[in-house]
Amino acid sequence: MIKIISPSTCVELICLIVAIIFLAKDKSLFWKIAIVYMAITFSTETIASIISKVFHHYNVWLYNLYILVELCFVSFGLYKFLKEYTNPKPIILVGSGLMLLSYSYDLYSHGITELNTITINVSAIIFVIYSLYYFLLLLKDQNFIQLKYHPQFWWVVGVLFYYFGGTVINLFDEVLFDKVSTNNHLRWYIYVLLNVLLYSFWSYSFICRARQRRLHL
Repeated sequence: MIKIISPSTCVELICLIVAIIFLAKDKSLFWKIAIVYMAITFSTETIASIISKVFHHYNVWLYNLYILVELCFVSFGLYKFLKEYTNPKPIILVGSGLMLLSYSYDLYSHGITELNTITINVSAIIFVIYSLYYFLLLLKDQNFIQLKYHPQFWWVVGVLFYYFGGTVINLFDEVLFDKVSTNNHLRWYIYVLLNVLLYSFWSYSFICRARQRRLHL
């Protein structure tokens, strides 16, 4: 049992519990989907750990399938929040097309048994651009917004930190593969930190969403 427990699965489970508690009664489609997404994320990470650490088989194919779910959810969330300020359909369609082409190229190049690194890199850059665009529009908003209680803001903050960090990791891949212990690489530690940041920000956004719903804002 200990073998399948990791910092990532722990923080994902906490985020899932927070989502269930604070979003279960939400009527918004996106926030309801957030619960399902966190359940899929936690299940995928747990099953991947079992495949790798218990049965000692490759689990990359599972992550490649999960990437599709991740891209759809994050794209939908950014579309929904950008839509509050502008018509995001053109840029979302372009970004989605690029990610689909990248995914198709990865599958064509090496199949499903090797990690879709091109898709990961392309999607990370696209999500960073979307996030920065959202913050630009938010800065131009003339309405008073309490950012510390604004769920959309904190959800996008999590996205920006995670995917910007992932982009930096990929740029300095060779350096980050220097071992800092006998069992783990610096890359692994940074990804754990990014996961903690992402799901911490998302958990807080779920709490803010419940508050927003109660106040009918």
